[in-house]
Amino acid sequence: KIDRVLVIAPASVRGVWFDQELGELAKHLWTSQRGDIVEWHSRRRGWQYGAPGGQRLKWLITNYEFIRQKERLKELAAYCGKSTLLVLDESSAVKNYRAQQTKASFALRKLCGRVVLLNGTPISHSPGDMYSQGMIMHPGILGCDNYFQFRSRYAVMGGWQGKQIVSWINLPDMQKRFAPFVLRRLKSQCLDLPPKLDSVPIEPALTPNTWRIYKEMKASMVAWLNAATPAMASQAGVKALRLAQITSGFVGGVADLDAEGPQDPVQTIGSEKIDITIDWLDRALEEDPNLKLLMWCRFRPELLRLYETLA
Repeated sequence: KIDRVLVIAPASVRGVWFDQELGELAKHLWTSQRGDIVEWHSRRRGWQYGAPGGQRLKWLITNYEFIRQKERLKELAAYCGKSTLLVLDESSAVKNYRAQQTKASFALRKLCGRVVLLNGTPISHSPGDMYSQGMIMHPGILGCDNYFQFRSRYAVMGGWQGKQIVSWINLPDMQKRFAPFVLRRLKSQCLDLPPKLDSVPIEPALTPNTWRIYKEMKASMVAWLNAATPAMASQAGVKALRLAQITSGFVGGVADLDAEGPQDPVQTIGSEKIDITIDWLDRALEEDPNLKLLMWCRFRPELLRLYETLA
């Protein structure tokens, strides 16, 4: 019933469709059918899939930004017909009925025999987002001739000169109208993921010196690193950040708004977290010498210090 599919997606998502190795089409096209996939952009490129003979299904993949220009839109429209399926990926991109890319999508929809809208969150701002998406699917879904009819049915006006939407009404009616045309799929139905693993916390104990500094800061907002260099915090937020720094083995570098003069430098006071990380890593490498590891750190000085230690 179709011989061509026109896919319009955000520019950042276009590769998810087109990529010859990791794209969705490379995963799901039929080997028994000929697939001609073309990335319709300023620099066009394409690839083929499946059997060389027989029926052909041509895929044109482009992005919303590309179809804004009238000349490009006219060129693309020449390839659309009643046997063309239009796919609007991340369809919230056409939620604004005044936007140029929405008008371009309307124009293509009128030429195509079928349409599918894909989105994880079709309503990103308000129920008004559904007007243009519904009209692109089919005007009969909402039963409105224009946006102002839609607004009078579902919106309550107010604010400055009564021209602002202050609330929405009759939403069950809108849901009822869209329900026959919506196919919902959950992640659990689509992604073959293993069960989540529970985290295993490892808690290093602070050394007596680090614990002394921590208690001083907690009690009085001042920790004496040595006789001449105290670390001070004049605000509760800075104090909380200092305490977190101390548990990460350093202190300093916080911009205290009430302090005068240059800020204190970063000073190392302990290595408890790094030491226990190295011990854990040694054991893990014994079990798997080819271990791939990804680490996050709370603070940048902590990260740089860990990097230097591992190097």
